[in-house]
Amino acid sequence: MSEIRALEVRDIEQVAALYERVVRSGANEASPGLVDYFRRTLLDHPMSDPDIPSLVSEDDAGRIVGFIGSHPRQARLGEQQIRIGCSGQLVSDPVHGNPAVGALLMRQYLAGPQDLTITDGATPLVSEMWTRHGRSAWRAGLHPPEPDEGRGSTRTRRGGRGTRRAGSTSRIRVVWRHR
Repeated sequence: MSEIRALEVRDIEQVAALYERVVRSGANEASPGLVDYFRRTLLDHPMSDPDIPSLVSEDDAGRIVGFIGSHPRQARLGEQQIRIGCSGQLVSDPVHGNPAVGALLMRQYLAGPQDLTITDGATPLVSEMWTRHGRSAWRAGLHPPEPDEGRGSTRTRRGGRGTRRAGSTSRIRVVWRHR
């Protein structure tokens, strides 16, 4: 059984190694630069909020088998100060026995104390997970690219040129307002 808890400094090397193995090269160890990146962005960032932490899933042997990055921000909505939880990387170990680790991490993150939860760059799978948790997905300022025939690139619906290959899928931004 896995325990979900707040990310701690002692977890950073395991988090970076899991990310390297699952998302990047497949290697079992992350580069020092990746470890430093996660430390700077998930723990040492000036806007880090201990009430809206990155979360890890730890198995009974103490191995990190999943994590979701958190990038909290402060904002104003009219006269009200609000806390925003921007969920980041969501990674789970595919060889771990529980395939629901990612969904469990997301559910706990969405249940946090933030007033607004967003993500920038959700894959179609992550977007589906958000909607299964009762949240809504929408494209914020993004227009899926359309093929620009004969020119080898794409054209957005606004008429600008893009660099995406024809047939590629754009990522989806999802938002959920807590209260």
